Amino acid sequence: MPKGCDISGAFRPGRPALHRGTDVSSVCSRGVSPLDDTTKTGNCHGRDGCGTHGQDARATPIRKGGDISGIFRPGRAAWIACVLLSPAMLCGCGWFCDLQNGYLLHGQDVILLPGQKVALKARLQSGGFLIDEQNRRVRFSLAGRQIAEATTDREGFAEAQFTPAEPGDYLISVEVQPEGLGRKPPPPAELLVACRKADQPIIVVDLDGTLVAHGFDKVLTGNPDPLPDSPGVMKRLADEFTILYLTHRPAYLGPKSKRWLAGHGFPRGPVILSQPGDLITGSGKYKTEQLEALHSRFSMVQIGIGDLPSDAQAYCRNKMIAYLIIDADRQNNALDIYILGKKLENLPSTVQIVFGWLDIAEGIFADKTFSAGSAIEKLKNMHSGHGRPSDHPRPADSETAPATNESQPLE
Repeated sequence: MPKGCDISGAFRPGRPALHRGTDVSSVCSRGVSPLDDTTKTGNCHGRDGCGTHGQDARATPIRKGGDISGIFRPGRAAWIACVLLSPAMLCGCGWFCDLQNGYLLHGQDVILLPGQKVALKARLQSGGFLIDEQNRRVRFSLAGRQIAEATTDREGFAEAQFTPAEPGDYLISVEVQPEGLGRKPPPPAELLVACRKADQPIIVVDLDGTLVAHGFDKVLTGNPDPLPDSPGVMKRLADEFTILYLTHRPAYLGPKSKRWLAGHGFPRGPVILSQPGDLITGSGKYKTEQLEALHSRFSMVQIGIGDLPSDAQAYCRNKMIAYLIIDADRQNNALDIYILGKKLENLPSTVQIVFGWLDIAEGIFADKTFSAGSAIEKLKNMHSGHGRPSDHPRPADSETAPATNESQPLE
């Protein structure tokens, strides 16, 4: 496997939720990874922004002459559009979070080892601007039995300690108590504690563009469809692997994301979402760090599936088999195919380039390979009469050319 991959990702602005009395010039929110030591908290680095795991979460500037095509890619540009262009943002982000009785209650899923202590975390916010609710009593229950009770802090978080003894899925119910609320409390929420042995085979799967057929704008404003065949293939994978959904979506879309997965028949698995500090670091860096934390405890994190080159690079860096789903409908002319070809050339030759979930099933269950060269040829055939410029060299085909462990250096 390559020693390094280019993990530069598109800049995705994110707005931390506000709590009452907060100075908006120095908003700070927790940046604790559900895949890391869940008993630790993030560190704030003052006016320079919030750190995640002691890291500075400021965005990396774009280099002169750098490729910025990924920033304005359809669907991925929705973050910029929402923050800069959409008048609806003047009313806050609660309008696309599916508030219940005016509240948003969401718990953080985790995956951990038997006997490992975990901090169960839930957050209560209210209104269009997702105001953090402080001093609210929250009850944590398992199988109808209360296991803990906690009070929300100034950021709306309630935490309780839990230690699973045996492998299995522990569905924790989170319920807000009505005392002190000005209205009816939200319905109970669920968080999943997935307890697994260290040698449990794991597959990591992205959401947008990987399971979700539409761009992120449709995720915010509607009910997008799944990619064809994805629910069936995912169910088959769940028979042999633990499924972990790793997405760069913000945490406040957790309830909506879980309902979408369940509603379309996807197998249950922890859904790991980003915190505000993760949003501005870029998808590639965020996923690379999450996977490193996962690998520190689980030895068989084997396969990763995504739709961005930065997804594939993050998987490769963590010595996983990477599947990159290509949206053929976006490659409408010779220039599109040329640009895509250049991106695929820069990926490690071990990355499997596929056009759908049936390809993924053939790759995992029948050991079929899908090279960059064959993907480009397929695109050219799909768009007959369109090709790359004559001076553009054909990308190496991993089915015919010797495999290499060389990759692009980290930016």
